Amino acid sequence: MSIYLLVTPAATPGVTASSPLCGTIDETLRDADFMLGNGAASVWIVDGEGNLILPADQVRLRLAPLDSAAGEPALS
Repeated sequence: MSIYLLVTPAATPGVTASSPLCGTIDETLRDADFMLGNGAASVWIVDGEGNLILPADQVRLRLAPLDSAAGEPALS
């Protein structure tokens, strides 16, 4: 089973912080949404071995609200 971590820049330049381990990518994206909603400038997802799974821009795209009329991500 894969495990995932959220990684975000810390307040100190050059330092990163990571989340507790998540068991699914959906759980990880929920945590990313929470972190971004609480002021994190960016969040990316890595696996338990430190391999990049989703860069910050892809995390934001996955979390973009759906335009209910078109069923496509809303543009900002």
